[in-house]
Amino acid sequence: MTDLNIKSQKWTSYKNLVALSSSFFLLCSAFQAVSTLQTSINAYNGLGSNSLSIIYGFFIVSCLFLPELLISYLTIKWTLVICIIMYTSFIAANFKPAWYTLYPTSILLGLAAGPLWTSQSVYITALSKNLCQCRSTLKEKHILLSLPVPSKSFNSSMTNKITGTIVENNKQEANIAPFLFGIFFAFYEIGSLFGQLISSLTLSNIIVIKSFGKTISNDSIYCGSAFCSSNGTQNFHIKYSPGKIYTLYAIYTALSLSALLVVIIFLDNLPRQSIKDDNNESVKKRISIWSMCFATLNQTLDPMQICLIPLSIYSGLQTGILSADYTKAYITCYYGMRYLGFVMMIYGVINAIVGPSLGYLSKKIPRWSLFLTTAIIHSCFVFPILAFSRQAFADHFYLMFIVAGLWGLFDGIFQPQINGLYSSIFQKNPEPAFANHRLWEAVGFVMSFSFHEVLCIKSKLIFLTVILVLATISYIVLEIIIKKRS
Repeated sequence: MTDLNIKSQKWTSYKNLVALSSSFFLLCSAFQAVSTLQTSINAYNGLGSNSLSIIYGFFIVSCLFLPELLISYLTIKWTLVICIIMYTSFIAANFKPAWYTLYPTSILLGLAAGPLWTSQSVYITALSKNLCQCRSTLKEKHILLSLPVPSKSFNSSMTNKITGTIVENNKQEANIAPFLFGIFFAFYEIGSLFGQLISSLTLSNIIVIKSFGKTISNDSIYCGSAFCSSNGTQNFHIKYSPGKIYTLYAIYTALSLSALLVVIIFLDNLPRQSIKDDNNESVKKRISIWSMCFATLNQTLDPMQICLIPLSIYSGLQTGILSADYTKAYITCYYGMRYLGFVMMIYGVINAIVGPSLGYLSKKIPRWSLFLTTAIIHSCFVFPILAFSRQAFADHFYLMFIVAGLWGLFDGIFQPQINGLYSSIFQKNPEPAFANHRLWEAVGFVMSFSFHEVLCIKSKLIFLTVILVLATISYIVLEIIIKKRS
């Protein structure tokens, strides 16, 4: 390969990264904002929380059986196209929020979520491999040019240098994946921020009223850590103008359709995985389809995958509690809908800044120290503030912004690192590995939304702390296994 070809490949890789990230920026601007509003605007009879539970329940099913099958037959690009269309159907269904519109489209979105997120992770993993190969080729060319005139020691000198380059290339691939995932999640979080800004500006005059006629802000004794289904604080409704709601969902539907166009026009495709055929073609194809459907389950038997399960569950659980419980109990309950988007913007801004920054610095900072930092942020700062500062949220307006910022700091470190960890460990078999990550992450989401109407906030925080401890222990075991194998 010439230097010009290498530069062209690097440019193409970064172009595709920006195209993929931009499409998720647009899609998640819409979906994240819509999902955040579900437990507030569609709170009547648990319509919103039930929809979210259905989404993540079918998310689990889709992760089990669909990702490798769809990616193999449709390729990553067209898998993304189909999935974005299914996402758009749920967003559009909110024009007429009812069980017969939201529940069927929630099923469609849940089935699309597994292939969508697996495709995204596999695509970025492929980009990281391509960039590492480009760097490796440049280094090998430099080594060959710098080798001495052939002699007896020529072969051993060349072998040593090339071997060193291969080892260095493996290290680079482990480092560049978190950096690329950091860029992606920066786009993702900025998209979430953009969607929340739209909702805040559109719904700024909405009033939150309790079922017995008092504003939530005047009855803050039931908010925060005291928020609980048993005391009736979930029975508030939203007084809003239908015109504003229609305008809001029209914007979100347009954003989702724009994401579809970005993928179709700008994203290059990866080659389709071949399905082997021999003399007995139909039998071989059935075996291949069967094995692809159960590839995610087979991957679960890997010891390293088992160690990653608590981390993936915690990823979904903490995100679900943030979007469903923190927004309702600590923001809407105290101050109404007008500040919801602005608080979540703080979360998105810090997340977007921290993600790519630490993705770049991960070349110099040990991975274990970053994971330990995330555990300290949640266990020593976020959880105590939420559990023991109930009245402080009513007295100090800025506290809800501080907690959102700390949560954004946690997520900005955690998400690129866990995706990079999957990318570096399962380089040879990324589809079922990332499908497993999304599957167990969806289990965490289902837990959070299932508990939404059942458990009080304090019980949820205790449960979240237990899962965090288990995730930290399993991560330590994983690092020990990786060290022994290396």
